[in-house]
Amino acid sequence: MIDIDYLAPVALTQLLLPRLVEQGSGQLAVVSSVAGKLGAPMRTGYCGAKHAVVGYFEALRAEVEEAYGIGVSVILPGSVRTAIASNALEGSGAARGRSDANIDNGIDPNDAAKTILDGLAQRQHDIVVAEGQELLALQLRASDPERTFAFTAAEGTRLAKQRAERGAGASVDPSAVNQ
Repeated sequence: MIDIDYLAPVALTQLLLPRLVEQGSGQLAVVSSVAGKLGAPMRTGYCGAKHAVVGYFEALRAEVEEAYGIGVSVILPGSVRTAIASNALEGSGAARGRSDANIDNGIDPNDAAKTILDGLAQRQHDIVVAEGQELLALQLRASDPERTFAFTAAEGTRLAKQRAERGAGASVDPSAVNQ
């Protein structure tokens, strides 16, 4: 996840940046996730990679936007109705082969694309592509981080109890948590 979700966009940016600096303008756009701003239980590896994207590109923005006229937009999608969940791999490497309710009830891909394109045209720093609970969670994270943590911790506890009831045991399996 770190290689694909974080290091690849950083490497591409480092290849492009000298040209943008030379011309004194440009715009970089990178995809993170709502999970790049929120810690979601059972998604530690994913959240870590997406938080790294947010941190790197926010710092880069501070370095290049005013000094060189280069905009930096971080796209923060929540659930978008695509085949991403069914195409995902399980911790074992086997194909998941099924979607999930969050994705099935997510934003229409055309609406997501319009939000992204509008945000890029306006050179927005953060382009949030989320609605419902995901959008509310981002807003709550900004206004009341402790309350947000209480909600995510409660969900983590609920999921841990659910795993224990299914016989996964009380101990945490790092390969299952870090997906």
